[in-house]
Amino acid sequence: MGLFLLAPAMRRGKWYRFLFYATLEIVMTMKNIRLLFIVGICAFFILTVFITFMILYTQSKSSKYEVNGVKIIFEPDLFPRLFLSDSIPTFLFPIEDPIEEIDRILRKNIPFYSLFYPANIKIIPLPKEEIDRSLKTINSAIKKYPPASIRTNLKRIYVADTLLLSDSVSGGTYSGDRIFLMNKGISGGYPDIFIERVFHAEFSSILLRNYKKNFNEIEWKKINPEGFQYTENGAEAIRSGRDLIQFDYSLIKIGFLNEYSTTNIENEFNSFAGYMFTNNMTFWEIVDSNEKLRKKIDMVVGFYHKLDPLFTEGYFRNIEKHSSPQ
Repeated sequence: MGLFLLAPAMRRGKWYRFLFYATLEIVMTMKNIRLLFIVGICAFFILTVFITFMILYTQSKSSKYEVNGVKIIFEPDLFPRLFLSDSIPTFLFPIEDPIEEIDRILRKNIPFYSLFYPANIKIIPLPKEEIDRSLKTINSAIKKYPPASIRTNLKRIYVADTLLLSDSVSGGTYSGDRIFLMNKGISGGYPDIFIERVFHAEFSSILLRNYKKNFNEIEWKKINPEGFQYTENGAEAIRSGRDLIQFDYSLIKIGFLNEYSTTNIENEFNSFAGYMFTNNMTFWEIVDSNEKLRKKIDMVVGFYHKLDPLFTEGYFRNIEKHSSPQ
């Protein structure tokens, strides 16, 4: 447009006309930029609202089961799959994995997207034949807590055949007010008691995060051997491929249940909670025979007792009698 306005003024040699048209062009351009900016902001806002709504819609549709107000999801999926399939024509998206790429773009640009789909958690859906057993196990676990504790701290539980945490297989993890569990079937080494123990361990992380004031890390560290330092985070421990959760009697002597307990305080707390809520008899025998572990279990029970008076050592010792192996 500027060329059409400025060319006549330049040909006639009228400097004031040139100045007039030049000023007019600048003003009109600025108006166009402002208009484009406003349109762009509005479009981005509308797109964000639409995608957020569709995420919530997808989440609601993916949950057909509910236990004590907690939604149980067995077939979680990435949001882009709502619109796309794995067989996207390459001429439309000339990239190796278009769904993963679109997921990456949404994660980068859409607020709250990562709250629904954590970047480091990947899930392979659970076979239908394992759904009923998973529901019974979760129901058994949830019933051991006062309804208020569940209602306040837990909204969703995802159960998968395979759970990848930072590209490594993990029996369970948590994010926000959600728990992710893995169940490869009894033949795959996932009996009811193991799945339930993982649930309690992961839920203990949520509670530990939400009620930090109820737990004294300084006092906990004082129980450990002098000079002891926790070794690594949970993801690194999983990637190492070591057998971390079985009782390790060489570590029990110095006040740790297993190798996983030596990675960080949260993981050690998880180990206590998992056994405590499933009332493993070997666990109580070990705790009763070791001074350091005795002090730690007192702190764990004290933490839960502050959440609800229901939680006492007597309560945990009599939840149910499990004599099954780890």
